[in-house]
Amino acid sequence: DQEQEIPEPLVLRPAEPLQVMVSPAVAPDGTPWRLEVRREDRASLASDDVVATNIPPSGWWQSEPQPAGLYSLNLGPANDERQSWVFKEIELGIDVMPVVIEMEIVEVSGTVSLGDEPVAAAELWFGSRHGAERASTTTDDLGVYTCLLPRGGSWAVELEAPAPPVKRIEPQVDITPDAEGRAVKDFEIPNTIVKVEVMDEAGKPPKHAIVQVDPLGQHEASGLSLDVDADGYAEVRGQEPGTINLIARGDGKESRPAMVRLLEDFDPPRISLVLEDMHVVRGRLVSATGPVAGGQILAFPISRERTGSSNLVVTEPDGTFEIRTAETTVGFEVQAWAYGHPYHAGRYAMPAEKEELVIELPPDGGMLIVQTPEGDDRWAPARSTVRVDDITLAPGFLHRWATSHGAMATDGLLHLPNMQPGAYQLCWLNISTQLGDRLSSCTQGTLGTGGTLTLELEPARD
Repeated sequence: DQEQEIPEPLVLRPAEPLQVMVSPAVAPDGTPWRLEVRREDRASLASDDVVATNIPPSGWWQSEPQPAGLYSLNLGPANDERQSWVFKEIELGIDVMPVVIEMEIVEVSGTVSLGDEPVAAAELWFGSRHGAERASTTTDDLGVYTCLLPRGGSWAVELEAPAPPVKRIEPQVDITPDAEGRAVKDFEIPNTIVKVEVMDEAGKPPKHAIVQVDPLGQHEASGLSLDVDADGYAEVRGQEPGTINLIARGDGKESRPAMVRLLEDFDPPRISLVLEDMHVVRGRLVSATGPVAGGQILAFPISRERTGSSNLVVTEPDGTFEIRTAETTVGFEVQAWAYGHPYHAGRYAMPAEKEELVIELPPDGGMLIVQTPEGDDRWAPARSTVRVDDITLAPGFLHRWATSHGAMATDGLLHLPNMQPGAYQLCWLNISTQLGDRLSSCTQGTLGTGGTLTLELEPARD
């Protein structure tokens, strides 16, 4: 029983077919390409399957007429549905048809070793296991692998092996093919060990729990999670030497964090993590006109011991929401957005008992335009960050915010309408994985109400 004002006029466009042209027309093994098409809902972030089909041998495919709007395309080999070599988002009714998908096809090969020993049966995911673009392979008994990729360039790589238990994420691996489309990449994994025991406050193992492993002083995308077995144990090898932060979650509870120093070729004692009850914080998202329904809120707890354990919630029709957090939480870093209101980020103190956490969206915003040196079809490059008033904004949220307003995000360029006024900073991280160095080049400026701010920079030089 509430009204919602739509700030922009509705534009009606006729239905038209999606058209796709793929080159090469068939997969390297001669089998067809598989295409999955989804219709994306800008407001709710939900998606609906439109079609899943094989591309004809000609490389040309056309759908039945579809409503105008935002669509995502996933293309991969038809003989392995786990792989998705190309991901694109297109605006039907605006983008020119056909959508042309061209792949150079790169064969990368090499070895995987833990210390001085080869790692057999290791799964490698270029693009990561759940990435929008991903390709996978497995090492043989000598730790040797070969994998076909749709392109060279930078890839996040996830490695996992059963025995010894190895799990590792490398956020940025450069694949440089030769003139014949071949590249060599060896993965030399440090022989470090993490051993954890997770129990509840009664000393019993949880029914289900995970342990989050986050390296300190390294790229945030290199963190990972471990499944805890029925006895409460978890073990992994292959993390970078240095300090890591461990935290367990399970059965609706969370442990206090533990900082551990990892050394190579050293078998450490098992770390004990105890699950404790979580605290429920009730809140409300509001604007100058009243409660905001269907808003998206991303909340990062600020603790006396750490910042992390994020919550993503959607507000109810009366604007209310609930966040579960550790007893040690003293406040939150919040990002909130709802269509028709400015994108908001701010810090909030933990409310007193029986009081609500009230998040108020600003009345008006401005246009933020950011340009990074590296192109990215989804504009979520791992090496760039956008901050407002000293709060780092979530790349996935920014991408959705842009596309929900009809602004495509490609080639490192992102148009962000209706962003909250404030002091903005765009930074590019220059990462040296061998030396562990993180060099940044940054640019900054202030966005005023109703104004436009453009941030553009070049990468830092080594």
